[in-house]
Amino acid sequence: MSIPNDDVYTDFWIRELSPEYKFAGQYEFLRECECENAQAVTKLCEGIGFTSEAIIDVREWLKGEEISAKNMGATDCAVLVHKTGGKIAGISCTCIYAHNYEKGAVVWVRMIAVAPEFQGRGIGRRLLAQTLQYGVERGAKRAFLHVDLRNKSAVKLYESMGFIRDQ
Repeated sequence: MSIPNDDVYTDFWIRELSPEYKFAGQYEFLRECECENAQAVTKLCEGIGFTSEAIIDVREWLKGEEISAKNMGATDCAVLVHKTGGKIAGISCTCIYAHNYEKGAVVWVRMIAVAPEFQGRGIGRRLLAQTLQYGVERGAKRAFLHVDLRNKSAVKLYESMGFIRDQ
């Protein structure tokens, strides 16, 4: 059994988010009473492009208490959701950081997770577009995410949405 090499994780950027970019409509925020269901979606994705280290506590993120976001001085931490038949099918954890940087604030796409039973229906694409919209509405000029290159479908999605691999 081989241990995954950290080199497979790579940063992807959109270096300039345009306010005129066409995003995917209105988004819905996770309610605190739904955190357990949202957390279950992330757990279902473990092993499908997610390692246990990639899974965060959704309740901490929603409250802005997750350590990596706090350490970056992030604001506007949010969890966007997509529901199908009243059930949470996918989530996107996001926040804004680098507010005072010359190049502009960054919307961080911390995690997108779509339950396996709902994958392949465009939910991840819609959540990503809504996350970018959320960032632009809060002053983000750039977008960032970190992805496991072994997750080929995620990489393909990110590249199709304008993200470029950091060299």
